[in-house]
Amino acid sequence: MAIIWNIHFKHQFVKCPSVTNEQLSRFLNKWNIKLSEQEIHEIKQRQVNPFPKSSPYYDQYIPLNPVGWQLPQGQFPDSYLDFLKYSNGGEFQNGERYFQFFDTEDLRVMNLAYELPEYMPNADMLQILSLSYVQKHGNYMNSK
Repeated sequence: MAIIWNIHFKHQFVKCPSVTNEQLSRFLNKWNIKLSEQEIHEIKQRQVNPFPKSSPYYDQYIPLNPVGWQLPQGQFPDSYLDFLKYSNGGEFQNGERYFQFFDTEDLRVMNLAYELPEYMPNADMLQILSLSYVQKHGNYMNSK
């Protein structure tokens, strides 16, 4: 049963077009594949010692090494996939809960930009999405 998303949001600040079948297929097949040499190179190039040379921590800085990074494996919840069919990315609010989420083209790029595999190496699919509203209220929304 598809969720009728537009009745669940008080504010829709940015509603994007729905994901196409082609976009969804590409996303599901590629968002969490092994990092490419180009991605590894770009991540390494961004590493900069945050400490000034005068800091006692300057010589202790070790840049991140993304070679062994892995993005979570698993399936996205049906509620997230339904949501992509409603809006592929966007910003919404219901009550005090405000969230924005990346579209299918940007989710991988942004997870790597935020160095998620380094700081959340065992993250599950829902943590990746950070769609606490969809997860927490999925049953409520499905029951209407």
